[in-house]
Amino acid sequence: MNLPPMPLKSAWTWHAHTDSKTDYGNAVIKMGSFDTVQDFWRYYNNIPTPDRIFFGTHVLSLPRAFETGCTVNGFAVFRNDVQPAWEDERNANGCDLCARQVFAPQQLTTHWRDLLLALINEELGDNVVGVRLTYKRGRRMSQISHKVEIWLEDLNTESVHPVLASLVPSVHFEIVLHRDVAHTEQCRHAGRHPRSTWT
Repeated sequence: MNLPPMPLKSAWTWHAHTDSKTDYGNAVIKMGSFDTVQDFWRYYNNIPTPDRIFFGTHVLSLPRAFETGCTVNGFAVFRNDVQPAWEDERNANGCDLCARQVFAPQQLTTHWRDLLLALINEELGDNVVGVRLTYKRGRRMSQISHKVEIWLEDLNTESVHPVLASLVPSVHFEIVLHRDVAHTEQCRHAGRHPRSTWT
């Protein structure tokens, strides 16, 4: 028996980050949007989980339908009207809570699933605009690091910390201010050495 659609409070878009050598905007590919519980699970169940592709053993390349042959090195799920970029007006004065470390395969997949469910159920707070997961592989297969981020449109992280403490108690998050990221990028383009973006 098919259940009637179970609407979410907000609509969300699933993005893929690729290793495209073009500008950042073109390297982020929209995979689709959803606003019901059923459609979320359709995406989740049909997109490879992080343990399958973010550990250097396998790769996921987007098909030609997405007009790219680039390898996926991250996913982001954001509110429909917000792009996963600090330049977006909803992000420019905000921040993200960032955990940068190496996770075990199943641990990373579990954390990603739990954060996505907390996000679409609005448990992280109304000012949270999305979550992002990326990985970076070094020259050697063993040099792999992961980055988990929770993005907010402002600097108020109070509602997020209790949820993170419950979902991922062993993961340490740092606050990254998007205005500092913008400053870093401006310094890099101007040939100056930027200050650290960590607080």
